[in-house]
Amino acid sequence: MNKKQVARLVLGAVSDTHLHNHEISAFKNFDFAGVTLFKRNVSDAIPKLTQSIRELIPHALIAIDQEGGRVSRLKGRVTDLGPAMDILETSCDAGSLKKMTEYGRKLSDELIALGINIDFAPVIDVLQNDNNNAIGDRCFGTNADTVQKRAGAFLLGLQESKKVMGCLKHFPGQGNAQADTHLESYSIQGSEQEIMTNDIAAFLPLLNNCPLLMMSHCIYPAFDSIQASLSSKVMEGLLRKKLGYQGLILSDDMNMKAIAQDEQGWKEAITEAVACGSNMVLVCEDIERSIIAAETLAIKSAGSKALTTKIENSLERLISLEKANLLC
Repeated sequence: MNKKQVARLVLGAVSDTHLHNHEISAFKNFDFAGVTLFKRNVSDAIPKLTQSIRELIPHALIAIDQEGGRVSRLKGRVTDLGPAMDILETSCDAGSLKKMTEYGRKLSDELIALGINIDFAPVIDVLQNDNNNAIGDRCFGTNADTVQKRAGAFLLGLQESKKVMGCLKHFPGQGNAQADTHLESYSIQGSEQEIMTNDIAAFLPLLNNCPLLMMSHCIYPAFDSIQASLSSKVMEGLLRKKLGYQGLILSDDMNMKAIAQDEQGWKEAITEAVACGSNMVLVCEDIERSIIAAETLAIKSAGSKALTTKIENSLERLISLEKANLLC
């Protein structure tokens, strides 16, 4: 497959509040999935930026991490009720869940107005460790039942218009981690049954309600000896075959240090992620790295029928979701 086609599996990023010439050139030459926006991209000109991207990539997915609280790229520009853990004191009564849905609905309207069609939220991690500062108050609760009800209510409102999609993260769950995958890899202990009960149980009721799911870069020895985001046992064996998930599987940012960052190691990680089940890889800084990712996948697929088949299947899944209006 050529690099222009394969680029559809790469969700890139831009460096500023407007597009630079080298980014415009990249978008003309590579059919990237779209971009993820960050604080560096936020200004009064966000609608102009998103429109500029769509003029170059008509099908562009334009995503952002707008969880609320400390993970808010749009501070002061959209409704923000604060960290998920603090909203309504983790209440799950009918009135509280209705308010969570209303919150998601209002945020969705505000994102649409800015030209954003994916919110990398809600966090489905179940907080189980007081030393988990990386996730911490981003969680909706401290048990799976509370998380799935509160996060599900928020997701319902967020996706009600069908113009903004949410994204369940970080599968199989990072609520018991004690390290930040932005900085290092971390192994989450526990038996398969413990992780199914304490973590994955929060995802289960929501899997059919959301077309996007983001993988964790943590390692889960109960399932595999490598990062979940690089594991066919987790993505294909567990998530697809055992749990029946039909949406798109996304990597977390491949620039995180939980993933090898030397040139050769990074190229191998990009290849492994796609070969083992990821339908889209996030490259959240430097458009040149997005180009390298696409070129690497094109080169590797030329020598591997298995990888070519994986890429073709991912493209088919992406196009199928778009035709069903499950992706904006």
